[in-house]
Amino acid sequence: MLTAEKKHFELRETGDITVVTLTDEKIFNYQQIQDLGKQLLRLVDEENRTKILIDFSRVQFMSSPMFSKLITLRVKINGRHGCLVLCGLIPGIYEVFGITGLNRHFDICETETDSLRLFKD
Repeated sequence: MLTAEKKHFELRETGDITVVTLTDEKIFNYQQIQDLGKQLLRLVDEENRTKILIDFSRVQFMSSPMFSKLITLRVKINGRHGCLVLCGLIPGIYEVFGITGLNRHFDICETETDSLRLFKD
């Protein structure tokens, strides 16, 4: 019996920007990360969304394999001359971005309002 893939985020549009609000408090198991990665890539590959804001405000824990999925998404969006911005990271997750140097490769803001200003027309 096939089961429906669980959706790990909520979507809404702000102009031509897709706001993705992650809904899982913890992002840590293999299948969950694989599903979330596929769902995010589908936004770019199948729906041609190239301006994406990911809101992490509900996420309290994220394991390292998820960082790889974000890098893949960033590369894909950049290849289409788009923009990926992250917001709402708790200090512990933001610290990992800093330790790994990923904070130099991602646009990261505290709030959605600040993030929306980074998108170019």
